[in-house]
Amino acid sequence: MAQAADTEWSLDNYVAHLITTLRYERYPALWEMWERIATKRLLFIRQRLVDGKPYNPADGKPYNPEVVNHSYFRSNYSFDFDDYDRVKVNSRDWFDYRYTVAEPPHSPASQTGRDQQRPPTTAPSPAPSKESTPPEKYKRYPDNDLVVEGVNGIKSGKWQNPSQAATALADRAKGTSLASTITRLRKKIGAALEDLED
Repeated sequence: MAQAADTEWSLDNYVAHLITTLRYERYPALWEMWERIATKRLLFIRQRLVDGKPYNPADGKPYNPEVVNHSYFRSNYSFDFDDYDRVKVNSRDWFDYRYTVAEPPHSPASQTGRDQQRPPTTAPSPAPSKESTPPEKYKRYPDNDLVVEGVNGIKSGKWQNPSQAATALADRAKGTSLASTITRLRKKIGAALEDLED
């Protein structure tokens, strides 16, 4: 539909809009985009790619963009930033996809008279608050909190060593590179264990 096309955003552009226009910080902007998709305020659209191109190399026919069901989205997708501060999509998809978001089209029959009088807009709806609580999976914790959890987990037998603890906890730590975060946490957890033994 033309309306959906007019309001379609790349994930990076949508997050940038939340940051520059609505004054979000980086991760809260990411959480807000995820929440809007999960609550059907944004459509999450994917288009399959082969060798970076949106068509089937066998017959040259394009792959049609498809809207991902919001319930499936909640269970199968999360967002993060890569090392270049671009939005990274973590998913269970088997294929490569190009992802975008768009405002859902509004049916005139389902709107109130007041809603029908509002002019169309391409801007996202205002955020309720910068202080809104992110989904649990997106919360990032200080290293000290995770080191304490890692040490306690090793002492209780949950993990056998600092490497296992760091690997399990890294996705909740602050930082953009998973490998460097695991290394950082492993060293801190190891040092904390050594301090306890002294």
